[in-house]
Amino acid sequence: MTVVLTGASGQIGRALASSLRADDVAKSISAHALLFEEFLVREAEAGRLQLALGPLDPSFYMYLMVAGWAQLFGGRPAEALDLAERSASLNPDWDSTYWGLIPAYVQLDRLPEARAALSKFLSLAPGMTVSGLRQLLPIRNPASLELVLDGLRKAGLPD
Repeated sequence: MTVVLTGASGQIGRALASSLRADDVAKSISAHALLFEEFLVREAEAGRLQLALGPLDPSFYMYLMVAGWAQLFGGRPAEALDLAERSASLNPDWDSTYWGLIPAYVQLDRLPEARAALSKFLSLAPGMTVSGLRQLLPIRNPASLELVLDGLRKAGLPD
């Protein structure tokens, strides 16, 4: 049986066929996901494949979070939370995890955990504000950006 892969799945298949290292493929997918958020939501399955490619990679926490953002932006906060918590457990000092973790907690009405995560985030990014993040976050979809910023605001991040 021949399977034709398109989109991100096709990228993975072509890369593997050309003998690229799996972690290089996953890093490429992560970079594209941040640049093209629509890819992240439409091709959430690619995130699952990406996670299977390199769980021993030292950057695995990033792959988990990219998949977590896909879940968050796709309306699945419980799945996003699971992935974000796994990412944070592998690297609790990567501040980008928290702009996925905190909104997931908020969407699940878990404000005490959201506030605790915000405290950790602010220890990593002192002085950060909602308006500062609005300028920094690489989220192109306005609704997704507002979802993240609203979650951070509800957890107590100052405007």
